[in-house]
Formats: sequence, structure tokens, C-alpha cells
Amino acid sequence: MDLILTYLGDDRKLSCSVQVLHLTLKRTSDGQDRFPNQFGPLHVSASWGLDEVLSLLLTKGIDINDQDSHGQTALQVAAKRGHESKVRLLLQNDATINIENGNEETALYWAARSWHKSTVQLLVAEGANVMTKDNEGWTALDSAVIGGKIEIMRLLQMLLDDGANVNEKDWIGSTALVWAAPGGHEMTVEVLLRYGCDLKSRDKYENTALHWAIQHEAIVRLLLANSADVNARNDCGQTALFWVARDGPLSAAHILQRIIMDEEQYIGLPERVTETWCGCWQRVKLTSMRWIAGEG
Repeated sequence: MDLILTYLGDDRKLSCSVQVLHLTLKRTSDGQDRFPNQFGPLHVSASWGLDEVLSLLLTKGIDINDQDSHGQTALQVAAKRGHESKVRLLLQNDATINIENGNEETALYWAARSWHKSTVQLLVAEGANVMTKDNEGWTALDSAVIGGKIEIMRLLQMLLDDGANVNEKDWIGSTALVWAAPGGHEMTVEVLLRYGCDLKSRDKYENTALHWAIQHEAIVRLLLANSADVNARNDCGQTALFWVARDGPLSAAHILQRIIMDEEQYIGLPERVTETWCGCWQRVKLTSMRWIAGEG
């Protein structure tokens, strides 16, 4: 223990170790900015999961909310690594739970982004603000959504049950649904739909989730089953069908064809909508044929 404390107390050795841990395979112009300065003994202990060392350091009067050059605290580092016991210890010693780093990210944000369910659960139970946004308008919910893994579903439900706004938008007007749809995260989309996400919500450019979902048949079906507007146009006047006809790969056109030709898809839909789909499909087929001809 004495040897460890001596090492942690040597600023030069500690700084060298931090730099080594942040080395990249190739030298970059921003290499010096990749590793944080002022990454102190508390940060290191929290990052490496050194329970006994961390407990001892907390008795020595070190500022528990000390931030490195990136604005990270020991609590944020522990949350990012998923070290639940270290997070609990720091909170028991009055670490500020909602303190933000240089990018306005909190401990909960990093726990969610790193998909550490139990750590998220602990932070939420201790009063972490689920609606805090980073400098791009992302919340913990957005960070959890992009994972799309099965084990993340409970994490999403936990955040939503604790008051996360399912329709919160980032700086470009995108909601969690808009981030889940293009990634093909069907189960995530299902959870968001159950919690009342707004299918009419539009991003900065007036695109809907249906626009972004065109590559994924299952999600397109899911959105349509929940009354997504097939006629919604973005600020350029383009519908989701237009995206397929203009830029979508041939596979996207095939997906659209199967959906349109599926008679079950039209049960209960207004006649006008059905006619619109069929009319658009004629344009999609024509565009696809031209694309094939152009590609040889």
C-alpha cells in the first residue's frame, strides 16, 4: 500500500502513466489533447478500481470533486468504467452527483453511454438528473439508445420510468427514436413507442423517424403500424419514399416493394394513403430501373 501511495503521489510518474494509457497506434496532430492533465490519485484509483486505495485517499482531505483538464471527476471516471462500488463510495463521501465535465456530461451520462446498467440504477436512485444535456443536447437516454443491445432495454425503461423525456431533442432536433431507427434497433424502437414517442416529431430539417428508417423493413413496418405518416415531407419536400427512389440502395427498394405489396399492410388504412403508396411505388420502380441501367 505504501508503494502504491508513493507512486500516486509522484506527479511526474502519474502523468507519464496516464499518457501511456492514452497512446494511439498512429501519431495525430491532437495527440497531446487526448490524455487529460491533472488526472490525480482519485481519478486513477477510480479508473483502475482500487477500492482500498480510494478509501484511504478519501481520508487525506483530497477534494473529492477535483476535476482534470477535461473536467472529469473521480465519480465520472468510475461511472464510465462501471465500477459500481467506487461510485457508491464516492457518493457516500459527498461527491457531487450532477457535476458536469468540459462537454457538459455527467456521471449518469457516461454510465448510460457505456451501458453499465447497475451503475445507472445506483446513480438514478441517488438522485442523478436524467434530463441533463451535454453540449450537443444529448441526454443519458440518447446515449443508451445508440447501443441497441438486448441488455440495454431495461436501462432505457429505468431512465424513462424515472422521468426521462422520450421526446427530448438534441441540437439538430433529433429524438431518441430518430437515433434508434437508422441503426436498425427494433427492440429499442418498440420500447420508445410504448413510452409514447412522437412519430410526428421532426428534426431540424423536417425529417421524421420514417425517413431515417427506410433501410430497415422491420422498423418501417413497426412505425407504420403505429400510424407513422407516409406522406410527411422534409424541408425539401421529400417523403421517405422519395429518399428510397433518390438515394436508397436497390435493397431498400426491394424492402419497400414487399411492404407495399403486402395486402395486410393496408387493412384499416385510408384509401387515399393506399393510393399514394402505390403511386409512389411506380416512381420508385422507374428510378430503380434507371439506376440499374446506369450501373450496367
